[in-house]
Amino acid sequence: MILDRFNNLHKLKVIERLNRFSVLLVNDSNIKYLGLLRNTGKLKDLIYPGSIVVCIKWSKPKTDYLILGVVTENGIAIIDTYTQMKIFEMLANIGYISWLKNYKISRKEIYIEDSRLDYEISSNNSRGYLELKSAVFMSDTTAMYPDTPSKRGLRHIKLLTKLSTIGYRSIIAFIASHPMAKRFRPYYEIDPEIGKALTFAKSKGVEIYSVKYYLNFDNNLVFETDNLPVDLI
Repeated sequence: MILDRFNNLHKLKVIERLNRFSVLLVNDSNIKYLGLLRNTGKLKDLIYPGSIVVCIKWSKPKTDYLILGVVTENGIAIIDTYTQMKIFEMLANIGYISWLKNYKISRKEIYIEDSRLDYEISSNNSRGYLELKSAVFMSDTTAMYPDTPSKRGLRHIKLLTKLSTIGYRSIIAFIASHPMAKRFRPYYEIDPEIGKALTFAKSKGVEIYSVKYYLNFDNNLVFETDNLPVDLI
């Protein structure tokens, strides 16, 4: 389902990833620019010398472009986590997230104990919490999380498990914003504790979903499913 078009996008080539947040880019005229990367994953299968990124102009000091996504053979993978969240919020608001039927996002960036969760959700007689995780690392057609060990991710899963056991609706949604994704599973080989924690969380009532959307080559947002198959084994 095509929902919207992203305008004023620019394609540049990656020279190298300089650090966690900065990527050196070059255009067709061999002019170099600095790109901002708002995704803390390693992204080695997407951000590497020669890969083509899709960006928007960025007016922040010392940064020329914001990296929105990466061109793949089947479309554009959206890797900017802020953009992933805004798209998810839009989908939820227009009723395209079926498992949030009768719920609304009531608050954002909720601090509980020593963690910050993305959303508080509420209905007429229920309240819960929802955390999004970016799952753009691909192995064949499987989207996986995390692509580097994540203590923060583990802390979120354990907190949602605790909240579920005391009666709150608790949800983790993995954003598979890659055109090749056909399923999701935890990346056990990178962080086995995350996989174990997700399995335990599900046994305690935490709902685990994966949502797929991406950009096509015409820069249109394609929403495919709010319920990509999830394999925790």
